[in-house]
Amino acid sequence: PSQAWHEYMIDGYHPPRGKRFLAVFQCSVRRPFSTSPSHAAMRRAVALATGYDPRKDFASCPVHVVVLASKIGPVPYELEDVYPANVRGGGVKHFKPAVYERVKPVLAERLAAYILTYGEHYEQITSFTQGRYAEVLRQARDITAKQIAKSFDILPQAGGPIVTRMNRS
Repeated sequence: PSQAWHEYMIDGYHPPRGKRFLAVFQCSVRRPFSTSPSHAAMRRAVALATGYDPRKDFASCPVHVVVLASKIGPVPYELEDVYPANVRGGGVKHFKPAVYERVKPVLAERLAAYILTYGEHYEQITSFTQGRYAEVLRQARDITAKQIAKSFDILPQAGGPIVTRMNRS
């Protein structure tokens, strides 16, 4: 199922029209992803910036959220309820070191393939990931750097601003 999902993401899927920005969020334990507390905070940040929640106002929001799911790779919000994306699984931060080292390049390649296939669709790409997820994003960014002109930020950045509590930071 994981390989079939990836093949569909690259060969059969197309990002929705009107999505000018790509935001990559990290996986969450809860399904659908958009209902998790961690995604609620990131969705609020998008809503503050655009005036639209990427889940509730999907049709109007210019931001397309794609989740880096630990077991299958990129999952667009509009497909978060579809199998195998809707199957709960442990995140990369819970993988044993040997498993993570085996999975990391696969996830990076899958995300890089998504960006190489659809990157020109978006004006800007940003990710909201940290820890092992950010490591995967950095590897994906390195893979894509030589093939597309567009780079992307991986937030939060070390020493940069972070939201410690809504309405305070």
